[in-house]
Amino acid sequence: MEGLPGSESLWGTTLKQVYASLFALALCACQPGTQAPDTAHNASSSLPSDISPIDVVSGYYGENWNVDELWPGEYPDGFSVEGANVILPARFEPDATSAPDLSCPIEQGATIHQWNSERVETDDLYFIVANQTLPQSVITPASIQVWPSDDPEQDEMLELTPGDTVTVLRYYGEGFGEMAVDGVRYAVDLTDLYTYLEVDETPLEEHLWALITCDDDTATRAWVLFSEAMNVPGIVYWSMTGYGIASDLE
Repeated sequence: MEGLPGSESLWGTTLKQVYASLFALALCACQPGTQAPDTAHNASSSLPSDISPIDVVSGYYGENWNVDELWPGEYPDGFSVEGANVILPARFEPDATSAPDLSCPIEQGATIHQWNSERVETDDLYFIVANQTLPQSVITPASIQVWPSDDPEQDEMLELTPGDTVTVLRYYGEGFGEMAVDGVRYAVDLTDLYTYLEVDETPLEEHLWALITCDDDTATRAWVLFSEAMNVPGIVYWSMTGYGIASDLE
């Protein structure tokens, strides 16, 4: 198989082969199950018992948005509660067009991050990204290596011709992301892909949602936007203790 531009190294080739599978595993390892949380633990949950968190978020976004599990990046965003008596602006529903309608106390020392497996488990945390998408035209013939999203362990070569439309759906990390062509979703090396697409610098929005459990008497379930949480006094950006590892503050 002929190598793609910029991917001639053994590391690059190996990364291409395993990244989609690692991401699929991460979805299982970093998110709790999508079944309804125990009602005793979440007395004030706003999450209907028959709707998963990702479906709840998807309901608030239109066709030009992609909604998916896990925040993007090699080192995903997150935050820690350094101050005492911190209250986050939150929402009963993940509607970014409306103002926060819930005040959510949060435990001092808590680190809200998808790598903080202990708190993900105890607080039933979910991390969901919603980002705008933009169709782009192919301008150069290309044969690119892709991994179908419904079979991420099997790679194939996808032929693109000028005039084809590609929609980049999201970024994963290490240069990889997901795209759609003719309604089919693929994991792909975005670094390669962008060399064949028209340049479009239209700014696109991204919303990082976390479904958390408030530190109140009824363990209220609340939706929090990362961007809003970071503006609260006493909230600091998380500190990594090791790749793939996050923990509460000591």
